[in-house]
Amino acid sequence: MILTILACSFKQSNDGFEVPKHWPKPFYNFTNNALTPAKILLGRVLFYDKRLSINDSISCSSCHQQSVGFDDPRRFSVGFSGSAFTDAHAMRLGNVRYYQPGSMFWDKRTASVELQASQPIQHPVEMGFVAGVGGINALITKLSATTYYPDLFTFAFGDAVITEARIQQALAQFERAMVSTNSKWDTAYAQVYTPNGNRGLGTSLVPNFTAVEDRGRQLFVTGP
Repeated sequence: MILTILACSFKQSNDGFEVPKHWPKPFYNFTNNALTPAKILLGRVLFYDKRLSINDSISCSSCHQQSVGFDDPRRFSVGFSGSAFTDAHAMRLGNVRYYQPGSMFWDKRTASVELQASQPIQHPVEMGFVAGVGGINALITKLSATTYYPDLFTFAFGDAVITEARIQQALAQFERAMVSTNSKWDTAYAQVYTPNGNRGLGTSLVPNFTAVEDRGRQLFVTGP
């Protein structure tokens, strides 16, 4: 019965994802970097590949862990050396397609996920491909020498050429595919959502939530 209710509570988004009816449209204009399975796949491989760090010690996923919403449970993340830490908490990437106005980093210094994607790679603490060791070109040479990246880039872009812009596009596509639709909140709220007024936000989610969790929902939505 619950599966039937939830199935009726989903809609098809304009980029092919099934999302709950109560979700807004993605903020990002996908015509700028349209999602494709091949580019998402390439982005996923890049995201989890420790080769993106200078000493093959960490990947993007080291600081953006799926188990905690693609975030880091630590206050500061450990860089490639294993002894230096970032000076800011890693941003959560789950549902990044809905971020408004689309700028990234806590200081909003990049205008898009694409522009953000390669900055940690070139950071002296995070992944280490700084200018002194060849910068992003050193990474491109490293990836080009593998047995699989030329094929993956050909699959995604039509040829084996690896560029910073293509790395950015692929990583951004995978990050925008990080959509959470079946959390405890999603499954409970989908059953009380209404399109009008406060959209059912004031409705108790018990028994799907415990009394304490539902009190937290109330405090979050309406305040103490």
